[in-house]
Amino acid sequence: EVRQSAFALIGDTAEYCPSAITGPFLNTTLLPAIVRNFDARSEEVSQNSANNAMWALGQLFVALPSLVNPSTTVNILPTI
Repeated sequence: EVRQSAFALIGDTAEYCPSAITGPFLNTTLLPAIVRNFDARSEEVSQNSANNAMWALGQLFVALPSLVNPSTTVNILPTI
């Protein structure tokens, strides 16, 4: 599935070149797309895509500690 590979690429980019994914695009587009794919029970999301989305988010948090703040947590927690 394309999403699975896309999330793997996001996670690898966060690990090896985090400066490539910083800026407004990260908060307005990338993080919401990752969070929307957490629920593998959805017919639109496969288990592998959900796993990679979670992993990619973890890699982003490790690479960009500034993402771990109350506003990010408040936006993500209701979806888990």
